[in-house]
Amino acid sequence: MSWRRFFRRSQRDAELRREIDFHLAEEMEENVARGMMPEEARRQAYLNFGNPLRVREDLWQQNTLTALDNRWRDLKYELRALRRARGFALTAILTVALGIGATTLVFSVVYGVVLNPYPYRDANRIVQMAFLGKQGIRGFMAVNAHDFETVRHASTVEDAMLSDFGDPITNVSGYPEDLEIARFSGNAFDFLGVAPLFGRTLREEDQDQPVAVLGYAFCRAHYPCDQGVLGRKLDLNHRQFTIVGVMPPRFAWEDAAAFIPLVPGNDLDESYPLYLRARKGVSAEALSAQMLALVRQFVLASEGVELPPETQLKPIELGQRSGGSLQKRLELLFAAVCTLLLIACANVSILLLGRATVRRHEFEIRNALGALRSRLACQLLTEALLIALAGGVLGIVMTYAGVAALRAPLVKSFFPPEAVLTVNGWVLAFSTGLSFFTGILFGLFPSLQVSKGFQGPRFSVKFTSGSPRGRRSHRVLIAAQIASTLVLLVIAGAVIRAFVDLYKLDLGYDPHNVLTFRLPIPAGEYASWAARIQYRKALQGRLQQIPGVREASLDQAMPTGGGFPMEYALPSEHFGPDMDVKMPRADLEFVDAHFLSSMRIRILAGRTFTQSEYERGCPVALINRTFARRLFGALHPVGQMLRIPPLVAGYPGVERPEKPQEMVRIIGITGDVRAAWLPAATPRESIYLPESLFATGSSLRVNLRTENDPMAILEMARRVVKQVNPDQPLSQARTLSEILSEDLRDRDRWLAILFGTFSSIALFLAAIGLYSVASFAVAQRTREIGVRVALGASRVDIFRGVLLSESGVVLSGLAIGSFLSLIVEKLLRGFMSVPAQNGWLLPACCLVMVMVSALASYLPARRAARIEPMEALRAE
Repeated sequence: MSWRRFFRRSQRDAELRREIDFHLAEEMEENVARGMMPEEARRQAYLNFGNPLRVREDLWQQNTLTALDNRWRDLKYELRALRRARGFALTAILTVALGIGATTLVFSVVYGVVLNPYPYRDANRIVQMAFLGKQGIRGFMAVNAHDFETVRHASTVEDAMLSDFGDPITNVSGYPEDLEIARFSGNAFDFLGVAPLFGRTLREEDQDQPVAVLGYAFCRAHYPCDQGVLGRKLDLNHRQFTIVGVMPPRFAWEDAAAFIPLVPGNDLDESYPLYLRARKGVSAEALSAQMLALVRQFVLASEGVELPPETQLKPIELGQRSGGSLQKRLELLFAAVCTLLLIACANVSILLLGRATVRRHEFEIRNALGALRSRLACQLLTEALLIALAGGVLGIVMTYAGVAALRAPLVKSFFPPEAVLTVNGWVLAFSTGLSFFTGILFGLFPSLQVSKGFQGPRFSVKFTSGSPRGRRSHRVLIAAQIASTLVLLVIAGAVIRAFVDLYKLDLGYDPHNVLTFRLPIPAGEYASWAARIQYRKALQGRLQQIPGVREASLDQAMPTGGGFPMEYALPSEHFGPDMDVKMPRADLEFVDAHFLSSMRIRILAGRTFTQSEYERGCPVALINRTFARRLFGALHPVGQMLRIPPLVAGYPGVERPEKPQEMVRIIGITGDVRAAWLPAATPRESIYLPESLFATGSSLRVNLRTENDPMAILEMARRVVKQVNPDQPLSQARTLSEILSEDLRDRDRWLAILFGTFSSIALFLAAIGLYSVASFAVAQRTREIGVRVALGASRVDIFRGVLLSESGVVLSGLAIGSFLSLIVEKLLRGFMSVPAQNGWLLPACCLVMVMVSALASYLPARRAARIEPMEALRAE
């Protein structure tokens, strides 16, 4: 038996004897107090002390008090120790704060966008049924009033509602403007389950009543938002609606300004968008199957035809109309920031492990004097938890600051209108739990490494090169850090490159210096085709004369929005209702004679139509290059004919020339126009037709190309519109560049900024970790380096040796990280439309990691090269 084991056993035996004597004395005092004689009391005490329950209770109470006392002493000791090692403490706390702060900020975004974006009851079960085609969603299920009741009583449906939208004209601001109005079925507010801020909501009996419920933002902008607004009138298309309630701020259904009753008509062809709440436990497949069966039944009853057998329906949750791409990107961002947290944990583990290795001499002496390994491990764990809690508090402060700074741009880019970005109770609970978890995670490993394997005090341990186990632990953590950081750098590079590609992409038109706005046509005005064409001609001529306007177009098109998907065919092709093959579709763009030139869309062959052809409604067309190549191949398409049946079909609100024709002649080929949000996608197949062939009475889109700042002519454009028609409202006035930047590119911009920031933080933490390892290695090898210098080693050799001491670990981490980066890059291309990695991204990231690693090892290597032999011996 070694002297140390004998010392420990003797100490435990002495503690046990003292514990037994204490309990026996306590029993004797209690028996004497009851009136027993001393001998009788002693004898009874020995009998009672054999009761295991009593002994266990006494021991538990004593051990609990001892454990609490030990934890309190550990806490005070570690506070004093951290105060003495301020540099270590600040570095470790800042590292934890960066990891927890970044993770909590992204969790706040994920919670606001993915977990709790809507205030509606059971919002995760509210869906729309989408018709799927080869290129994704082709439309959503809509039903008439009769079929709506059938859907509500389906076995897979808990409830359903109808919601339609309109843009009536109002003068609430003192000038004509159109409002986004939501029309609800009578059960809609009960379906959504949100109480009004004050007043009441719409009811079933309100369907025939002119009542309205205001949205909070619209109420704040135009009325005193209090009880006094109830009973006031809201003019919509010269019809007075009584205000009966105001909704809370988070009720922002499709950004509607107000909500009025939806009055379904008796026309079976009049259908409205449908929203369902699936029953609990009903799968998406079961809901889709029943709804598809009902749709087949409805179509057969109303039109007498069968749906094609390949028709598919899929439930789409609220906010997922784009296919869930935003949610996938946020999940990737959250995974990246969790990787950053693991890097921070590994970094603090390196710091704690190095600090504990330096203190190993102290621990071995304390262990030899009787301190148990578990007590030493608890002390190290207390230090880690203290650092984690301090870093967690600082991280929460950083989260609040980040939320305050990023609330406006992130809400505008990521969030649906109902969502809020805030640090709520769930986020705080997540941050607190994260602090404790990280404390245990990066405190447990060093405590297990340092508190085992003692072999007696070694008084020269401070100057040795450390144990092989400690060096191996450092290398594993550093390699994991470098690999994880390289993966984050590659992801950030791919996301940033995808964002840059949006700006480098040739859109096929010039968005600069273009002012665009919408002109909703007042109800009942310009009912005939001739009146509509005359109004467009007069307004276009007046807008063209505004100083600073180069060209003005007045039609229904805008290059960022796409056209109307409609059927077409070649004259030799025939399609009938009894044929299995359906007519192909292309995007029909109804434009005036100035649209292509005002948007700078290139004419590759032929010509555009003239103003005279536009005013006469001539059946001419232009097609884009992608459509021409696919349909005609090597054949020159100019002069060919196309058959477009929608030009003669009956559409409500659409006026046509006196003799409409479905055959149009191709007079030119245009360049392709790409969607700004899909840089890798194939350009749409487009057909440009004179807007006079399909003159709608609902609204027009005005595009003004200017010489200088487009917004400078907005007020003059308002005056011109008012001169032509005093009742004509003007809305949604923005520049085309602003629409591209804010609506289509802002989300990618902020994703690139966040990924770049987090990867930079990870690079900084990896540098700190490598610097810490090199610094601790130099501190441990002080005596060795001093001896080597005394024996003739040059300063350059010492510098080079320390600088290259961790090169193997760095190369291993880069190899592992490169392999993981290739896997992650393939996953990114699968669901984020990230372009394929080019040849320089991964090598460039590896080069950055090598440079940062060399920089992190430079200062320790320089310090080692300056060690004097006599100073090392004096330290000995």
